[in-house]
Amino acid sequence: MKAEHEREEMQTSDLDRRQSLAIDRRTFLKLLGLSAGSLVLPSVLASCSPAPAPAATAVPAATAVSAKAAGPAGDVVSEITATYSTAVTWSADGWRKFKTDLESIGFRVKLNPVSNDQWLDVMIKHTFGDLTTGVAYSRLERVDPNELLLSRGSSTEAPIGRRNFGEWVDPKYDQLYNAQAKEVDPAKRKELVWQATQVMADNYYYLAVGYPDLIHAYDTEDWEGVVPTVGNGIAGTEFPWTYINIKSKTGKKRLIVGRPADARTTNVIGPANAWRDEGKFIYDRLVQLDKDMKIIPWAVESWKNVDPLTWDVTLRAGMKWHDGVPVTVEDLKFTFDYWMKYKPGMMTIAFDPLKSVDIVGDRTVRFVTKQPYAAFVGSLLLVSFIMPKHQWDGLLEKQGKTDPRDLIIDNPIGSGFFKFGHHIQDQEMLLVANKDHWAAPAYDELLFKVIPTLDGIMGQLQTKEIDMANVNLTPSQAQELQKSKHLAIVNTPSFDNHYLIPQIQFNLKPKLPWADIELRKAVQHAIDRPFVVKVLWEGAGSLSGDPVFGPAHPYYNPNIPAIPFDLNKAKDILKSAGYTWDDKGLLHYPPASDTKYQERIKTMIAS
Repeated sequence: MKAEHEREEMQTSDLDRRQSLAIDRRTFLKLLGLSAGSLVLPSVLASCSPAPAPAATAVPAATAVSAKAAGPAGDVVSEITATYSTAVTWSADGWRKFKTDLESIGFRVKLNPVSNDQWLDVMIKHTFGDLTTGVAYSRLERVDPNELLLSRGSSTEAPIGRRNFGEWVDPKYDQLYNAQAKEVDPAKRKELVWQATQVMADNYYYLAVGYPDLIHAYDTEDWEGVVPTVGNGIAGTEFPWTYINIKSKTGKKRLIVGRPADARTTNVIGPANAWRDEGKFIYDRLVQLDKDMKIIPWAVESWKNVDPLTWDVTLRAGMKWHDGVPVTVEDLKFTFDYWMKYKPGMMTIAFDPLKSVDIVGDRTVRFVTKQPYAAFVGSLLLVSFIMPKHQWDGLLEKQGKTDPRDLIIDNPIGSGFFKFGHHIQDQEMLLVANKDHWAAPAYDELLFKVIPTLDGIMGQLQTKEIDMANVNLTPSQAQELQKSKHLAIVNTPSFDNHYLIPQIQFNLKPKLPWADIELRKAVQHAIDRPFVVKVLWEGAGSLSGDPVFGPAHPYYNPNIPAIPFDLNKAKDILKSAGYTWDDKGLLHYPPASDTKYQERIKTMIAS
């Protein structure tokens, strides 16, 4: 939701890191020795997906530059800027290695480490420079492919302020994305998803650096029944199964979980997704994913696709809010009317296809969508939770606010398997088991304890001050903890996607040198991904050819071969593409007479 606020408050960045500037179409053609009238090419936006992009605050395009400054005509490739967040622990060491390798094939690289807040800012403004790395985390709703396919590659997400950060646009990808979004047959849909990820891979845009494993520790002397889940481990809060199923061996009534940071608010739709997971322990999701990532009923007991645009959803009988008030179909309708009206950030993508919500029975609500919606259950129902009308209705007016993300919810009332206990900012949050829930935990209290440092968390695991840690460990740290006989280590695969992308366009205008697919291809061969997985992650992770979905994801495409790290191959690709090197080893663009280079750039403009 931070990104949503940034879209509204966006201003022109004063970063001057973009040595390779975006240029307009007329200037680009001039650089190629062509007149603007010599090509009949559709504009980038005209050939995009027919769905209009949400409005983004305008950010001026980079200034058009002279042929010599932009220089495809044999000039040296300008220094490239690589921006990364210092919050991603492997990034500094990884980028030092990437820089060395890229410079060995003729690039000049400037590293630009920034705080995570700064990184989020330049990403949403698309001003990160030339290359960046980031992480798409294993959120529960990303088990459905729709959200990642949309945000990472759709043309509707390419304008500034949206999440196709490098502004890659491909009409074929858009067609496949739109087709899978409407295809309700699972097998046909998977085939369309695979075709879409193949198109992205063939364009050498989004490169999966790797998918790290999750390594968690817990006190096995006092507790049993942890449930490892892909992308969540045992202590993650995306999946609730450990927190529901864990039992004390010794009669303990309170489970204490250490974590390095705290929620900023107890408003479940508050800023920055601050309470997005633990909040779903208090507010029941409509459906859940079981430990095998299969959708199961939860607050709704059934759903039916009446026709391509209509779904009937039936509420579970006998539910009560934590204050004793019965949960009714009015609450379910209120929840969706509220989100459709106010569009809180974390809901926007899932809720955009909704047209109307109406009560059609004592416990049944009818949803009508604007188009066939393949992700209705796996995205919309899964991300949704039911809110009590009697607490939320009129609260904005009562508190004098206009944005529900700013509401103060000191005593959240849900229907979930935990009730709210108390919250002491940056210290602890206490949840109390709801013994009347159909999935009530066997223990009485869950305490999330804030311990700012990893050393502190490990120390309190060793001294049994905490029972479990919601923090990912390295193999070395896990090995150290295993010296304590009461601790057990659980290793689980994830589909956290650590990625690298180039800035292909800026403000939807082609950007050198990344508009050339052959240069992008060479760069991907020059990124030492095995170094990240084998050395920096100590082997606790996996590589993938699929640019979006890792091997643990249900929509992983095993048919896309991984790109090997091969500097000689990278140089051969550049040489074959017309690039040259001077006596200092610096890379130069192909000459203006290189017709193959011209055709590649013309293809980029046409797309």
